[in-house]
Amino acid sequence: MKYILLFLILISSVFAYNYHGCTLAPDNLHGWVVCIDTISIRHTTDGGATWQPQQNLPDTVHRFFGVTCIDQYSAWTCGILGQILHTANGGLDWYMQIIGLSKYATRIEFIDQDYGWAACGDGTVALTTNGGEYWDYFGIPPYNMEFYGVSFVNQWDGWIISGYPDSMLTGQGWIFRSTDGGLNWDSLYRSSAYEDFFDVHFFNQL
Repeated sequence: MKYILLFLILISSVFAYNYHGCTLAPDNLHGWVVCIDTISIRHTTDGGATWQPQQNLPDTVHRFFGVTCIDQYSAWTCGILGQILHTANGGLDWYMQIIGLSKYATRIEFIDQDYGWAACGDGTVALTTNGGEYWDYFGIPPYNMEFYGVSFVNQWDGWIISGYPDSMLTGQGWIFRSTDGGLNWDSLYRSSAYEDFFDVHFFNQL
């Protein structure tokens, strides 16, 4: 826990940018943050004490919303226009896996080198079973929602949450669960108030 707290404190104190996502590798040393204001990915190899900008980003990259990693080498980002980028060498090179999933992809999570999911706008969920080489995506009715967070504990069990902050209507906050890897989703909870849910994380199925 102390590593994560130090990681977040250093991010907020060193940079004045609006960083929208961060991820820390299992070794507690390597990590990435992405910026929503500018086209920026920064990388640390010392637990957040120092940060370096990542180079060699694709020319068509837009703003970032989220980032995830499974180790110090493999990481993925997501952002505007449903773009997903991937690095397999610790950020030395980034390449685009897909663009156009939705108007944006807000959160992304991988549990290993193969299985990954992205929460997107317009009630869209994306999933891959081959490390992002191919992404399948589909909508979850009702479509007047924006997905902001996704969490899986294995290749089958996951949760996704939504909101619609541009609307003053009630009932926009939803929590869904999947038990088949994201192919189907069941509604667990719908807020009756002016609530929007922006992120979710599970460590196990309980």
